[in-house]
Amino acid sequence: MGGPISAAHTARILEHLTRMHPDALDGLDGLTPLGDGPRREAEFWGAVRRTVGQIAQGTIVAEETGRKGHDLLRSAVDDMCGTPPHREIPWPKRWPHPGVPPNPIDPQAVTPAVQAVAALVFQSYADRIADKSLSGAFGEAADTLLAASLRSS
Repeated sequence: MGGPISAAHTARILEHLTRMHPDALDGLDGLTPLGDGPRREAEFWGAVRRTVGQIAQGTIVAEETGRKGHDLLRSAVDDMCGTPPHREIPWPKRWPHPGVPPNPIDPQAVTPAVQAVAALVFQSYADRIADKSLSGAFGEAADTLLAASLRSS
């Protein structure tokens, strides 16, 4: 096996997959077909993505106002990468929980996916921010979450 897998590489792979098969990530994009089960699943994953995006935005605002945005980001990632086995979905303590996953699911089964989604969101920020320090912090957060996801699965 080669070097460590980075969130940046994983994001690129997923971009390529969705170009070839646009419906490949339907479960993550909130555009799941109608029906109670799929709708609840889409709502759950949408809440995960929104909250992780809010953490990213909070990090940016904190840095812009002279506060410790890097610490906020690191704290959220530490909470999400807690030590398995998980009795609950590992979630940042200072942020609203995304709600109950559809069809009561074992948290150990959902945890790797939550971590992977968070990694991809943070990597998208790392890819789009010109500030090297913030970009690096988001990239590191993404890599940490991706590694935790792989350990959890």
